[in-house]
Amino acid sequence: GKKHNWNTWGEILIPGKDSETWATYTNEFYEGKPAVTMRHLGKGTVTYVGVDSKDGTLEKEVLTKLYATLNIPVMDLPYGVTMEYRNGFGIVLNYSDKPYEFQLPKGSKVLIGETNIPTAGVLVFRMIH
Repeated sequence: GKKHNWNTWGEILIPGKDSETWATYTNEFYEGKPAVTMRHLGKGTVTYVGVDSKDGTLEKEVLTKLYATLNIPVMDLPYGVTMEYRNGFGIVLNYSDKPYEFQLPKGSKVLIGETNIPTAGVLVFRMIH
């Protein structure tokens, strides 16, 4: 139901009968053709984005819809804040120009830093079971 601008590249997809069409083109030669498809395959899914939006909002919405469909929780961090898990530790880096208040997952313990992460700061935490 939303429109996204694109112009870098776009593919016309021919989805199988067991695929869902999540987005279609609305203009030019591509009008009415599928731009994003998803299908269940075995124990997983395959999602194909056949277009590159100018600002990345289409791709972000596809991921949001996919994770919601699969009941996978998503943490929507602001630009400049990154998080990764490594060897049982959560590592949050703040490359943005303002402090970021990180909400620790339940059952976590801060090992390095604070939950109010300053610019260029780091927070390391561990899940306690």
